[in-house]
Amino acid sequence: MRAFLLFFLASFVLAAPHGAAAQARPAQARRPRPDAARYAAPLPASETALWITDIHLNPYSVPGLVPRLERAPLRRWRRLWLAALRRHAAVGHRHPYGRYGQDSNARLFDSALDAMRQADPHPAFIVVTGDLLAHGFHRHFLVASPRHAAADYQAFVQRMFRYVVLRLRAAFPYTPMLPALGNNDSDCGDYQTRPGAPFMTAAAAAWAGVLPGGARTARQFAAAGYYSVLLPAPGAAPPLRAIVLNDVLWSSYYRNRCGSPLDARAGNEEMRWLDATLYAAALRHERVWVAAHIPPGADVFTTLRHASNLCAAPPVLFLASRYNRRLTALLAQYPGLVRLGLFGHTHQDEFRFDAGVPLKIAPALSPIFGNNPAFTLLRLAGGRALDYRVYRLDLAAAHPSWREEYDFDQAYRASALAALAALPARLRAAPAARRRFQRFYNVGSLAPNFSRLAWPDFACGIARLTPAAFRRCVCPAKK
Repeated sequence: MRAFLLFFLASFVLAAPHGAAAQARPAQARRPRPDAARYAAPLPASETALWITDIHLNPYSVPGLVPRLERAPLRRWRRLWLAALRRHAAVGHRHPYGRYGQDSNARLFDSALDAMRQADPHPAFIVVTGDLLAHGFHRHFLVASPRHAAADYQAFVQRMFRYVVLRLRAAFPYTPMLPALGNNDSDCGDYQTRPGAPFMTAAAAAWAGVLPGGARTARQFAAAGYYSVLLPAPGAAPPLRAIVLNDVLWSSYYRNRCGSPLDARAGNEEMRWLDATLYAAALRHERVWVAAHIPPGADVFTTLRHASNLCAAPPVLFLASRYNRRLTALLAQYPGLVRLGLFGHTHQDEFRFDAGVPLKIAPALSPIFGNNPAFTLLRLAGGRALDYRVYRLDLAAAHPSWREEYDFDQAYRASALAALAALPARLRAAPAARRRFQRFYNVGSLAPNFSRLAWPDFACGIARLTPAAFRRCVCPAKK
């Protein structure tokens, strides 16, 4: 009971309005209010789900903030952070919501939560596909808090993670949430997730109470960061199951630097668990969504940037080759079972398609890679994903405000997300559709992350998720 009361009080404080201090701050530093006139009409009465990814909340952008946060209870963090942003003109006034090339600050995160509530205050559930913590978290901590013990860093990482979760829970206190771990969500380092580590236990405790399936799901999450649960999707027939993966363990960059030698087996154990879970779902005639942080397939952007000859070397993969191969094989092994995949990690608005399964990659909240901050709203009916809308904050605008960027079925003239299967061919054949995809890729930002000259190769990465298939597409054999 004491723990519950403490959480309730913390949530109440985190959700409290700004008060007089907020009203007194300069107009240019105010959070961008979601502009209701710029939002389309409310979605039909069918269920909806919100989806946010790659939050990357960064306390290091404000000088001197981290030591104050270390000394303060979580209930005071938000006030301290916003006050620090107001005091530092270069950070808090000229760029109150951050800049391209930086991770998210507290005001950007607050504004996104406001906009998400405007888009749908009562979603059926919320998907969070990982990376709550900023890039280079440990490296920046060493600079911001040079006199520290290892335990101080461990504590700060856990508290920062919990703060992000508490802000989400305060914004949507009665909404089930489906979190996945990202490669930055670790107390050891980037791509260094440790199954069963104290950080995993703390992360599971932060999400406890909003995970569908209750304590059982929390125990699964704490053990290794992955779990399976029936989704709260009323009217779904057959039932809709979410399989949430910790595919950081499968990444090409994964390193087991802080764990025991036994932890090196965790990736293989998860793959066996996934096979068994899909098999059981097929026997029960369920429909399945798969959610994870890192998508399968080629990292086309990195491949194009580093390869001098795409035909001479295999592409750079997001997942280690053996795991990429096994995952795509499992998707093909159960045709019609997996209906949708939800991923983050790239920070861009894109998709993949393999073995009849549409794999959607959502744009990030963090603008560190030149994209505009964004979140996604899924429209559901009977447990099926019919449509989605992307909402963005244009950081380049004189007065940034959240607004709908596009609606999937209107932009691509598609009736449902299952129509992603036909999109690769349409994008190759229709220049207008291709230009829309290229504009949406950076969420409307003009940052040069996408080269139109690279389009044929990029298109191969959409529907060719194995190295061999990608190379056949990029370098077709001469006849």
